[in-house]
Amino acid sequence: MNYAMKMVDDVVTATTGAHPTARQFLEARHHTFGILGLQQEWFLGEINLSSEELAQFLYDTTPEFLKKAFAAYDFQRDEILSNAGTGK
Repeated sequence: MNYAMKMVDDVVTATTGAHPTARQFLEARHHTFGILGLQQEWFLGEINLSSEELAQFLYDTTPEFLKKAFAAYDFQRDEILSNAGTGK
């Protein structure tokens, strides 16, 4: 979770010029926990959705500020996990 929240901080700060608010961090944590739980249930066969349906649902429920920030962020294509979350 620490890495995910550092990534949120890096991406939002880089794309908006301001750190996420306390409320935005809370929304990001809530969303991240939900993603992890749903993916685990999906992997275990407890959710009957196609991978496309699950991906669309996860995207649709992403907070708008995260959608905008991640769409605008310049991820490094030559790095596996990008520079987000590394403070670069």
